[in-house]
Amino acid sequence: DNPSNTQAFLYNQNADNCALYYDETANRLKYQTEGIDRITSSGSLNTNTWYHIAVVRDTGNNTKLYIDGTQSGSTYTNDDRDWSTASEHLIGVNRSGVKSWVGHFDEVRISKTQRYTGTFTVPTSAFTNDDDTICLFHFDGADGSTTVTDDAS
Repeated sequence: DNPSNTQAFLYNQNADNCALYYDETANRLKYQTEGIDRITSSGSLNTNTWYHIAVVRDTGNNTKLYIDGTQSGSTYTNDDRDWSTASEHLIGVNRSGVKSWVGHFDEVRISKTQRYTGTFTVPTSAFTNDDDTICLFHFDGADGSTTVTDDAS
């Protein structure tokens, strides 16, 4: 849906040190660390459309943004953020509780391993929990529900 803010956060952790947000003015997704935009998606997004979005950091500290299985934007090198050790993971809002995402989420997973290494086929079924899953939310409730299923252990 069309957000009501110029920034609408999909993900935010640890005092705004790492975030993924939608920039309504530019119509792009942006990955940032320490308040600096590091990756900007290369294509526009359409309202009322589902997208598979993945932010992946490899063992060489290179972070990539994938939209629908294809890398979008440049690779951010020297990204020493470790999302897996964050004490705070916020989905759909920034840390101050404003700039909320206006739309839907399904299958949100935070992993401690690199899930994608290049172009990939977008999954069409629910993610499953494994040893590398830190957090997994299915969001299978009714539209507008605040109840989610967390499969992570």
